[in-house]
Amino acid sequence: MHVTIQDLQHLKEEHDVFRMQLDVVEAAMDLGTRGGAVLRDLSRELFLKLRLHVRRESRLAVIVSRRLGRIDAAQLAKFAIEHDAALETLRVIRRSLPPPNETTLRHLRPALRMLVSSLRRHMCDQEQLLFPLLHQELAAMEAERAQEPERAAQSASYALARSFGLISPF
Repeated sequence: MHVTIQDLQHLKEEHDVFRMQLDVVEAAMDLGTRGGAVLRDLSRELFLKLRLHVRRESRLAVIVSRRLGRIDAAQLAKFAIEHDAALETLRVIRRSLPPPNETTLRHLRPALRMLVSSLRRHMCDQEQLLFPLLHQELAAMEAERAQEPERAAQSASYALARSFGLISPF
C-alpha cells in the first residue's frame, strides 16, 4: 500500500478543520442550554470525523514506522491513548446531551474544556514531533518509488546483455 506526502497534507488540513470546530465548541459552551443542541450535533460530527482521521493517521504512522526507527514507540502509544480518550469523551458527551439541559451542560463543561485543551495540545504535539518525521520519510519513500522503474529497466537491460554474452557472468 502506497502512502504519499498528500496523505500527510490531508491530515494537516483536517487539523485545521478540527481547530475551527473546537472554537465552535468553546463558543457553544457559553450559550447555556441554547448551545446544547449545537454541542450535541457537533460532538457527533467531531466523533465521526475524528474516528476516520485517527484511522488514516494510524495507518500512515504504522507504515512509516516500519521503516523509521526514529519514531519512538512510546510516543506513538501516547498518541493512540490520546485518540482513544478523545473518542470516548465524545461518545459520553453525545450520549449525555439529548435533551440538553442546564444541569447536564454544567456537568459536561469541564469534560468539554478538557477535551478541547487536550485535542489542541495533541494536534500541536503531532505537528511538531510526528509530522516532520513522517514528511521526511514519505519523501524518501516517494523518491525510492520514482527510481523503481529506472532500476527495473537497468536490471532488464543487464539480463538481456548477459543472455547475449555481452556481459560476462564473472
